[in-house]
Amino acid sequence: GKVGLFIEGVSPNTRIFDRVIIAIPLSSLKNMLERPRWSFRKEQAISGTYYEPLYKMGLHFRSRFWEKFARPCFGGQSMTDLRVRWVIYPSNDLGSNGSAVLLIYSWMTDAARWSAMQFEDRVQLALHDLSTFFAGEDGTLDVTEEFIEAFDIIWSSHSSTGGCMYLPGQFSRFSEEAGRPEGNIYFAGE
Repeated sequence: GKVGLFIEGVSPNTRIFDRVIIAIPLSSLKNMLERPRWSFRKEQAISGTYYEPLYKMGLHFRSRFWEKFARPCFGGQSMTDLRVRWVIYPSNDLGSNGSAVLLIYSWMTDAARWSAMQFEDRVQLALHDLSTFFAGEDGTLDVTEEFIEAFDIIWSSHSSTGGCMYLPGQFSRFSEEAGRPEGNIYFAGE
């Protein structure tokens, strides 16, 4: 089939394709200004799928100190009742001597709390909680001395999405329908 084709007399931003793959979250699809209307069940899946707030922060450190403890963390994740909730360890360049990024994730109410703070306050809170989290591992570790920079994203405020978490009954009702093709349009979102 054709990859793309400009048609004379049609807007220069318009292209015609034999097939289209849509690989965006349903919430983004719902917010598109102009799109086709599909089957009733597809429209239900687009409108009804639940998205909860999602917050992620990356903290760049000078060393991979978490790999040097008596019980090292080589990739994977830890869960805690601290405000950082999930600590995600990189699985690339394991055992190297270079810098690396730890990620923290939170959802729902926790994500809403993070998003209510200024960026600098979020970074200070994350460093405080990571200092507490790693305190028992090595009495000489100063997380703030290892810290280089941070970056974060509040998905629910930077795009029309968050974390797709089906509510009770939604997975069986919407999941298969969300991925079902509509004519020559294929869906690769949720």
